[in-house]
Amino acid sequence: ITVYRAPEKEPDAAPPVRPTAAAPAVPRLPASPAPATSPGARKTAATPAPARTSAPAPASARTPSAAATSAEAESEAESEAASRDELLDRTNTLRARGGCAPLRTDPRLTRVAQSDAHAVAAHGTVDPPDGRTADVGERVTAAGYAWTSVGEAAAYGDKDAAAVAREWAEDRMRQLLLDCRFTDVGVGLVVSGSERAWTEVLAGP
Repeated sequence: ITVYRAPEKEPDAAPPVRPTAAAPAVPRLPASPAPATSPGARKTAATPAPARTSAPAPASARTPSAAATSAEAESEAESEAASRDELLDRTNTLRARGGCAPLRTDPRLTRVAQSDAHAVAAHGTVDPPDGRTADVGERVTAAGYAWTSVGEAAAYGDKDAAAVAREWAEDRMRQLLLDCRFTDVGVGLVVSGSERAWTEVLAGP
């Protein structure tokens, strides 16, 4: 008897491993660049445009001029004050020779004299111009000076204090200046180019 034996099964071989297709590598994208901007936009973002302002004129351009003007005005004021003092000194010298006491400066009379000097300079004459009373006494009273005697001397032209004093000492003003009743005085002076308007308002309480 022939016995057939079934052939022994060979162990099942592991099924062939199918190569798995590797997932395609995701390419690494570079970091997204900042949104492109126009050159003009980048410039604006980086450096803000300065506000428009008017450039001030250099201080050095103005200051010397202002300083020079101020110094010139101060020099002129000092010169005029010295001229007024000189005229008063010469008037008092004349009065001393005539036996009269020296005149004292009074601010009220000075205001009247200076106002009158401006009027003389404006009209170019010592004669009372239109719009200004010819009576110096009224102007002195309005200034607050109570007087019993009052008078005024005036001169106009290209004359310094010495020339005016000589002129007054030689004409009808001499008698006025030698009136010993006068105790107070105001001196006015206005300079206009080469011309000068001079006034002296004399009064006694």
